Amino acid sequence: MSSQKLDFIVQQTQDLQEANTGLKAGAALTLSRTESNDLVQVMHDGTALGSVPKEQGHLLPVNLPSCTVHSVRKQDGKVTQIVVRAVLVPPSADTCQHPGPAAATDGQPDELAGTTQLSKSQLELLVADESLRGMLRDSRLQEQIRAVDTAADREKALQRHFQIPEFKTFADKACYISAPMS
Repeated sequence: MSSQKLDFIVQQTQDLQEANTGLKAGAALTLSRTESNDLVQVMHDGTALGSVPKEQGHLLPVNLPSCTVHSVRKQDGKVTQIVVRAVLVPPSADTCQHPGPAAATDGQPDELAGTTQLSKSQLELLVADESLRGMLRDSRLQEQIRAVDTAADREKALQRHFQIPEFKTFADKACYISAPMS
């Protein structure tokens, strides 16, 4: 998988013309989540410029990427728009490796033998992610997940479903959330 670029217009939360006037294309920015984890702020040299639009904030992984100013639009010497580019690097196969093979218990056959399972903390991260839960409300995505889960050859079904953009977005997001932090 190759990296994905996400461009968004900063939603300014207040008039920060003085801080914004020195911004130029290519300037490094940082992203940070608010304590309530419902908003991603765009920062430049420790000053909050605004926030990521909520409809795009859910596309960002838990480990926020670095980003740069893509363009600055000015009118009459005042900043009217800041476009930011974040480069989302998909996790490698190594990053998505999980604790280890599932083990059969109580002498019962384990249909998950040879597969990996998420740790309790990884499951808690997935359950807590509001954007992931929102994605799961989509009946088409539910059908796609069910098709993979009930397929005779799950691995082939998974590879086929990765060709569906909404399924791939969901899987990538879940992998970002549950990937161990380095």
